[in-house]
Amino acid sequence: MFYNAKRVVRFATMKRKYIQIALLAAMFFGCGKEDHETLHKIRFTSLYDPHTKNRYYFLAAGTKALLSIFDKNSPHLGNITENLHITSDGSGYMFSYGYYMTLRSSTYDIFSLSENRNFVSPLFFYNNRYAQPENGVDYIWAAVKDVQINGPSDVNLLYRHIASKIDLTVTIPNTYSSMTIRYIKLTLPNPSSSYLDLENGTIYPAEQLTDPVILEGSGNCREVYLLPCQPHLTVEVSYNALLTNGQELSAIATGTVPVRLQGGIRYEVNVEPASIPEAMVTVYAEDWVYVPETIEYSKLKYSK
Repeated sequence: MFYNAKRVVRFATMKRKYIQIALLAAMFFGCGKEDHETLHKIRFTSLYDPHTKNRYYFLAAGTKALLSIFDKNSPHLGNITENLHITSDGSGYMFSYGYYMTLRSSTYDIFSLSENRNFVSPLFFYNNRYAQPENGVDYIWAAVKDVQINGPSDVNLLYRHIASKIDLTVTIPNTYSSMTIRYIKLTLPNPSSSYLDLENGTIYPAEQLTDPVILEGSGNCREVYLLPCQPHLTVEVSYNALLTNGQELSAIATGTVPVRLQGGIRYEVNVEPASIPEAMVTVYAEDWVYVPETIEYSKLKYSK
């Protein structure tokens, strides 16, 4: 459960940053010493997948995340860190403005959300839900609940992907000698019907789609991060081709992606302009959980 849930929390305003630095330096952070016997030094790490034999992976240096800590023995305090920014040093540790954190003896629920890049967009949470998360963002999330702090402690934040990822490739049919792609369009999940739940690390699937959008990139491959969604996406490929019989062709082929996107899943989408104006779309899906991917999962095949 979360506490003080009806407050509205705003992240990353400049005024709040400076206020937080001053307050947290006095209340929560130290510069190498602890001057109160009830305060304990806490080191946050970003190790992934501790089940892999003696292999550890860190968030890249400079990767920023939001940190939310709730004192379960003082629920009226709500989020005591006011969603502080922490940054990976690239060697497995996470710091805020160069400081480590100190916490009093208690039991805590700790949550962290990152966009897996070197900045964090302004986010607004209400009832611990972030309305209308964005496509194009690799959201990663970690949680450690019921953490007992009675002395110096290491807290491992095991981040996992909670958005969807599509790796799209256009395949040249056997009847073509060559093909040049003009553009690739894709309908996207509409963020207006989606939200991100900070407590359980899930993105509620979008119920509607946008109009087709041209995907950035060149050649026959595209990569895009998307929100989970209930409707099937539609892909459109516009191209010029030279057939094996010497005939030139300018065409647009469309197809349906035969899966409903789920959070934490990576999809390999192969599109082949089989018979104009239809395209054959084949999808391989695999778990896409830890950061980076450290386990190979069996793939499921979908086609239409």
